[in-house]
Amino acid sequence: MSTKVYVAYRLKQSKDIWPFVRDTRRRGEENVKKVLRVLHTTFSENVDTASKGYANALKFSDGNEARARLKVASEAIREGYRAQLGRMERSIFDFDVSVAIREHKGRMYLIPHCDMMMRDALKFLARDRRLENFAYWNNTDQPKRISRREWDARGEIWDALDASGWGDYVTIIVCDWSKFYMLDPWLDMTREMIRKEKAASRL
Repeated sequence: MSTKVYVAYRLKQSKDIWPFVRDTRRRGEENVKKVLRVLHTTFSENVDTASKGYANALKFSDGNEARARLKVASEAIREGYRAQLGRMERSIFDFDVSVAIREHKGRMYLIPHCDMMMRDALKFLARDRRLENFAYWNNTDQPKRISRREWDARGEIWDALDASGWGDYVTIIVCDWSKFYMLDPWLDMTREMIRKEKAASRL
């Protein structure tokens, strides 16, 4: 049987699970927001100002071009995310970020899930001192820095997790469609624009 878990971790102390969950959700959400802000800015710069959508956004934004561009960009990003839900193909609009947690003999094993634009949203896990790397694969050679004994022990644990019920896990949801509205930066960015406009008008 081929086992390929290229990015995975084990929690060193199971008692740390709830502080870890809270920290991971918070830090992950911050990183998702940063990516979404960059996307909104990039999309805003490339809005088709001849489109009906832009014309409608311009009316909604009281004629303010920057806010109208941002609104069009936000709608395109939101629709892109919604449209790719359930599809098997990879998409730049796949903003799902999560961590699956499985238990074996009282120890917690974690697999992060994030791709495309969000691929680095959970990169901080590699530096979390509460975790140890627990990746494993048997389709190619093991890493040279890991002993054969340790590598085989990892394999036995992942096989046991698979045999006992791979579908038994809980998930830290950092971002998915149901909570996207909480992470979408459009409203915050619009408010920031309005504050700057008001500050500039007082000069």
